[in-house]
Amino acid sequence: MAFIAPKIIGGRIAPSPVGDLGLQQMTEALQLEKVTVSAIASDFLIEGYLL
Repeated sequence: MAFIAPKIIGGRIAPSPVGDLGLQQMTEALQLEKVTVSAIASDFLIEGYLL
């Protein structure tokens, strides 16, 4: 599960909802299945399972 807020921050040491996984390329990205998205107030809850 991850909550996504309608805000943008950036920078090399900016906080991330998942932390540092050490992945450098999009081809290394973790893929999810059975993904659902729900709006909760002005945020979004994304739920999914790792393949």
